[in-house]
Amino acid sequence: MLTINNRKYFLLLLDTNALSNFIKSPEHWITWIKNKFLFSQTIICYSIFSLSELQVKDYLFEKYLDLFSLYPSAILDGYETLVDKEIKAYKSELNPVNPILLLPYAIKSERNIPNREKLEMVLADSQFYNNSKYWIDSRKDILIKILRLIENYPPKNRNYTVEEIDDFVEKVSIQQLILKNGMVINKIINIEEQCVNHFKSIKAILDFLQKTGHSKKSCCFFV
Repeated sequence: MLTINNRKYFLLLLDTNALSNFIKSPEHWITWIKNKFLFSQTIICYSIFSLSELQVKDYLFEKYLDLFSLYPSAILDGYETLVDKEIKAYKSELNPVNPILLLPYAIKSERNIPNREKLEMVLADSQFYNNSKYWIDSRKDILIKILRLIENYPPKNRNYTVEEIDDFVEKVSIQQLILKNGMVINKIINIEEQCVNHFKSIKAILDFLQKTGHSKKSCCFFV
């Protein structure tokens, strides 16, 4: 949940396909949100990487700028950055990890400029346009590495059991954390065996990967 001006909002997380479909048919999705949830208490959110993937299609990104310059949304930080933040903030109550990178609609401008221009300015200030090409160029290599994680842990039968998923998430989470910062993570593991429970971003993506396998279905999460 997200608190703005002492008011709590649910976050509806859309992946790239769901975000793309929302932009193509906003009326359909807004009706769906109204029927499923409290519309006035729901904010759509999406990863900065999903936004980068939208930018590949010029017409989609143009539609995004038009729609979300008026419609409130939250842009979430990227997976790599979140894991780094979680390692630095391990068990710290003073510096909890905030997954939200930007709230474009809430940012005030010193100049009285149109909402779309303000959104473009916010994205530019966040280095989004500079980083986007690097992310796009790297995504094939990242996808191959992620899929290999699943291939290395095949199910005993046709589908994964709950126990196999939990085992996969725990083992691979530790492996990925050690790759990020081996010295720090090894110290943490020696102190607390179940340390992976504190790294929510890596657990969430691995749990989702293992449950869906190679599926490319569009999805959304309500958190």
